[in-house]
Amino acid sequence: MARQFALQLGLLAFAASTADAAVTGQDVSGGLWTALGRLAVFYGLGLVCGGLARLLVDEQVQRDFERWLAAADATANSTP
Repeated sequence: MARQFALQLGLLAFAASTADAAVTGQDVSGGLWTALGRLAVFYGLGLVCGGLARLLVDEQVQRDFERWLAAADATANSTP
């Protein structure tokens, strides 16, 4: 999931950079190198943000599951 987010973010940065280079009239090689550099930076940023989001969701699900399990055990133990 983090890789998919990183890929989408990187490709979006690449597309925006190449469009910017085309609109401003930069030469093709300079614009592509800039776009590739931005793709790499935003891919890395997407990996980090996607990984953190996955960890946060995993922790929340684990906490909710443990809370649900404790409530189920309490209910099972309280019935005569």
